[in-house]
Amino acid sequence: MAREKSSILVVDDEPSIRQVVARSLREAGYAVELAADRASALQALADDSFGLVILDVQLPDGNGFELCADIASRYGLPIVMLTVLADECDVVRALESGADDYVRKPFGPRELTARVASVLRRVQTAETQDRIDAGALHLDARSYRAQIGDESTALTPTEFRLLSHLARHPGQVLAHDELLQHVWGDEYAGENHMLHVTMSRLRQKLARLDNGTLIRTAPGLGYELVIEPQ
Repeated sequence: MAREKSSILVVDDEPSIRQVVARSLREAGYAVELAADRASALQALADDSFGLVILDVQLPDGNGFELCADIASRYGLPIVMLTVLADECDVVRALESGADDYVRKPFGPRELTARVASVLRRVQTAETQDRIDAGALHLDARSYRAQIGDESTALTPTEFRLLSHLARHPGQVLAHDELLQHVWGDEYAGENHMLHVTMSRLRQKLARLDNGTLIRTAPGLGYELVIEPQ
């Protein structure tokens, strides 16, 4: 859902990082609330409405990946995760847990603010149509849900943008670079792991609707939305 200026929840157990991130975001015009652990983050989410969550991988009272998955499924909020610089597994796991983006520690405040702006831009310009139809597949841009027949599944904003772009070009193989540019933006060129992990997560959600046959991989080229004759 679009907002003029989003309120952001920052969840990190290091006071210095929370303060640096908060100052940078407030200077960029965002309202910011801080949480030091899982419990205070969940309390804040229950009490207030946020446009985005910045979440550290390591929390003193729980797993950041599990909290990411919980927030994504319960609140449908975009999430930027803070990961450890040297650990590529953290990046993949963050994306698999439902994060829309990640920033590696140590990071510069401007880098984080730019990533936040990019994610919010994707959310706020998700689709101009309320409904997109491609064969038996129906997409609702207001609720970020995909439906086939009587079955439906909720998608994250990034998953929805990816599937809706494929749905606008059924039967066409869309190249990796084109999908990255459309869904994430020019600044994500070459970050194919973002696309592959998000596609894997999207396919897992769609499997309950289509038995895993809706999206075809064209090896070395890209992906295609397969539409069966009706």
